Amino acid sequence: LPESPRSRLVHGERRPLSAVERTWGLVGFHLTLLRRTWRGLVVSRFLTPVLFLAAMGIGIGRLVDRSSGGVAGVPYLQYVVPGIVMASAMQWAVNESMWPVLTLIKWNQMYAAMLAAPTKVADVLRAHWLMICVNIAWSAAVFIAVATAFGAVHSWWALLGIPIAVLTAMAFVTPLFWFAAARQDEEGFTTVFRLVVTPLMLFSGTFFP
Repeated sequence: LPESPRSRLVHGERRPLSAVERTWGLVGFHLTLLRRTWRGLVVSRFLTPVLFLAAMGIGIGRLVDRSSGGVAGVPYLQYVVPGIVMASAMQWAVNESMWPVLTLIKWNQMYAAMLAAPTKVADVLRAHWLMICVNIAWSAAVFIAVATAFGAVHSWWALLGIPIAVLTAMAFVTPLFWFAAARQDEEGFTTVFRLVVTPLMLFSGTFFP
């Protein structure tokens, strides 16, 4: 077959890689990591909604429904699911944006290796952010599926929670990438959980109006 004039599979000087090609090449690195760790990730993503919904939605939910008829007439299990999905997306995003970033910058210096290739900082960020978005999207989908099995979801509109969860996660990912990149060690990460993540989860309407 004749080679395209813009093909890189030709002798001599090659055309520069496009932004899409550079980003997709870096996505391949993250997919390689995922192939090694996906089993543990899948187990944790299924266990999280099961434990949350069993403890909060059913355990506490029965007490709330029995004493006050739910929240504004809505069964507590149905009330609590959207908040838990978004709070979980926040937690997943925080976890994906601190220790992994510090690892890639300082401990194994894979970011430096990526930048030694014909890639740019924007390519590195796009690839990592894309993988986080995919991770959050399927994790939220699993959560919604488990909530459906628990009887907490009764409408296809619940699927809109997936893109909303991704947007919620990215609101944390972007500043925390900067925060992690500026650290010399992980000492400040626990402060983020204590002063930001935990208060937001407890007092932002996740479990009560």
